[in-house]
Amino acid sequence: MLLSDKDIRAEIDNGRVRIDPFDDSMVQPSSIDVRLDRYFRVFENHRYPHIDPSVEQVDLTRLVEPDGD
Repeated sequence: MLLSDKDIRAEIDNGRVRIDPFDDSMVQPSSIDVRLDRYFRVFENHRYPHIDPSVEQVDLTRLVEPDGD
């Protein structure tokens, strides 16, 4: 699904999309610019035949902390 900037803002205003922290200047014509933290998670999707959000799959992702700046 592609959303226009107007639709993106409407989804955020209605609470169906949440971005924290949100800055309106991040909204582009059909996308949102994001900022990455020092920590992020990488999917290890080869460990399961499918991703099931109703089941806890604790080793589905692994935490990554890059070295240096």
